[in-house]
Amino acid sequence: MRKEYPILVFALLVAAAIVVSPGSASILTIGSKTFAAAGETADIDLYLDSVPAGLSGYMFNLSMGDTAVAKFTGVTPPGLAEATWEMHGLVAPNDAFIQIWDSQRTFEPGATNVFLGSVRVAATGPGTTAITLTKVQIDGDGGEMIIPSIVDGVIQVGGSAGVNDLPSVVLLIIMVIGILVSVLLIQRTREH
Repeated sequence: MRKEYPILVFALLVAAAIVVSPGSASILTIGSKTFAAAGETADIDLYLDSVPAGLSGYMFNLSMGDTAVAKFTGVTPPGLAEATWEMHGLVAPNDAFIQIWDSQRTFEPGATNVFLGSVRVAATGPGTTAITLTKVQIDGDGGEMIIPSIVDGVIQVGGSAGVNDLPSVVLLIIMVIGILVSVLLIQRTREH
């Protein structure tokens, strides 16, 4: 048995335990995509599964792990007609941002499957990379911070990566660690 298999199984079990844990906070998911070859493009959507306290605004940066595999080519905000202020754009091929302030309370407390925007991604070469979030701030209607668990996006170019592909295993472990850190931050915030 290859030594990557036990690591993969452990990482999947930890991820499953976190995702199905009762009373967990909101989950922000970055879409994933497999491209057949370099040169293809696709929109990758970002969703927040629920906003128990409503949603007055948010801002975050997205980071592409390896621009030799894929790069950002555009950003589309959610297109809220009632948005008081929104800003979005590319800082570099590996850095994009979306900022929204919604004083009209488009997303009431309890809203689910909240579309936060999308990024256009172009495949640049074979391999696997991650789309991660940095500088995340999400505020509820009353100004309280929403600290979601974050599920990073995975971009694969050149076909599906197999279980024997060590970079894919490492990427999965990094994503699980990110989820664990998010959960610990949520628990720490609730204790204070």
